[in-house]
Amino acid sequence: MALPRFVNLTLGMGVALFIGYCIYFDRKRLSAPDYKKRVHERRRRNRMKNATVVPCANNKEALEEYFFAQMNAGVALIRQNQVEEGLTHFTNGIILCAHPIKVVRSLRRSISSHVYKLLVRKLKGINVLPSTEPEDYSDDEGPRKT
Repeated sequence: MALPRFVNLTLGMGVALFIGYCIYFDRKRLSAPDYKKRVHERRRRNRMKNATVVPCANNKEALEEYFFAQMNAGVALIRQNQVEEGLTHFTNGIILCAHPIKVVRSLRRSISSHVYKLLVRKLKGINVLPSTEPEDYSDDEGPRKT
């Protein structure tokens, strides 16, 4: 009977020491003089790494390359079931198009209806598509025009 009590006491002391160790080093880390500077630098590096470089509007070839890269990235992400990220890439590419409605219509045939509805909703939210559009952008489950 004494052995389980000793084991429980030992485990309890070990957990308490580990938590104390974590608290001690966390306070030590936070009180470092350059802590805020390192955090801001790391956040800046992450923002720069995740930033998308949009080509100049005068360079048609760069715009076309950017458009196809965004569309391919969107398709790849949607195939991996990362729908939100894929829609973000689709939106980035469509925003720079001269005729976004034509691109959206062509996407309707190549992506699922659920993803298509989410894309249309997202494009309406940022005013790329008109809020009162023709029948083929409606969100109802009616028959599609081909």
